[in-house]
Amino acid sequence: MKEETAKKLSQKLGLKEEHISKAVHDAVDKSIHEILTPVVERSVTIALITTRELILKDFAYDSDETKISAASTHIVQNLAGSLALVTCREPLRMQLTNHIKKELKLACQQHSQVSAKEVAEMFAGIATEKQLTQGPRTQEEQLMEVVQSCSKENLELGCNLIKSAVIEKALVIVMQDKAINEALEKRIRAR
Repeated sequence: MKEETAKKLSQKLGLKEEHISKAVHDAVDKSIHEILTPVVERSVTIALITTRELILKDFAYDSDETKISAASTHIVQNLAGSLALVTCREPLRMQLTNHIKKELKLACQQHSQVSAKEVAEMFAGIATEKQLTQGPRTQEEQLMEVVQSCSKENLELGCNLIKSAVIEKALVIVMQDKAINEALEKRIRAR
């Protein structure tokens, strides 16, 4: 999280920056864990099927098994990574926003000098982005803006972590694919 965002939150919520950093870290961690499994499964499955079909079709007459092996790993890495980024961005943004609000509220209740009633009032008005109105900005609107900024700052980090997990899983799965392994074994035996 950027230092500027931490300072804004610290001023608004009456928290130390270390509590804010921990709350944001916990929120990012929870958000990633919630969407990781479905994104990995979906992206890896689609990438594996596509890679298998491309490899079997495009390398049908190629006798070099090292080319096939290298191509399959490159194709599955690129496909799985790209699919993961496309699939996870919006759900992760929504999860980040929700979890950051929850974790900051919890941190305020535990560590802030602000009363529980004031914390509830501050967070009551930031339930959805649609509640933001034109005109003078209330404390809730300002707080929502900071929460969204914090969410945006951590979105790329989360997407890249998910992308790495998807690529790692896809590489393991493609090496275990029966059809690709059979094609490699046929070329090795044909030498």
